[in-house]
Amino acid sequence: MELEDISSGYELLKFLKQRIYVGDNNSWWHPSTRSLEVKNGIELKGALNPNEPIFSLVVSSILAQNTNYFNAKKALENLTSRGIIDDSNPEVSMQSLLELDVSFLAELIKTAGFYNQKAPRILKLVNNIKEDFGSFSTFSKEVNYSWLIEQKGIGSESALAMLNYALKREALVIDKYTIKLLGLIGYECEDVESASSFLKKDLKEAKSLYDFDISLAQLYARLHGKIVEFGKANKALFTKSF
Repeated sequence: MELEDISSGYELLKFLKQRIYVGDNNSWWHPSTRSLEVKNGIELKGALNPNEPIFSLVVSSILAQNTNYFNAKKALENLTSRGIIDDSNPEVSMQSLLELDVSFLAELIKTAGFYNQKAPRILKLVNNIKEDFGSFSTFSKEVNYSWLIEQKGIGSESALAMLNYALKREALVIDKYTIKLLGLIGYECEDVESASSFLKKDLKEAKSLYDFDISLAQLYARLHGKIVEFGKANKALFTKSF
């Protein structure tokens, strides 16, 4: 099968699955502080509790904006190494962040770039989570896309990334790689919704491609991961005009 023959998310995943590896049975592709093995930005071995929400990935969704994975990772490591963020206790982590001076937080996340914008946005988001939901546990269960995109500095891609990778929800991330790949297939996307609709077509059938019980949320994560890695591996193809 060639790219131009693909007519559904199921067919695309089948095409990519033969070419791109994004980790073991527990992997969601995107690394976290709980990943057991990470290489070149890919979660090769996922956490033993892969379906549990991860607070640090909420923060990472902001850190990763307009920079690469490695710069965002350094910024997050500054926060985790100082004990400010500890994914074993997200409630304490939120309080620790809220006790920081915004200029000090900006200094800690400097490697992520745009730190004077990202620092206040992180603190405002954490404060709003606490005010509107009371706890990270309640937030992870009840927050929706509409609430997230109302937050300062969170667009569609960041909101979907939070829902899927951080909160383990059935949300499919649509980014520049996705739009470009769909263009190569010959599918013209009018908006995020139309791209998502195409990719979700027959996608539940893709569970049969795996020899383990995979949730739809994890399937979404791995599809997005394969799209990104395919784009990185085929840069010349992705820079062609179409």
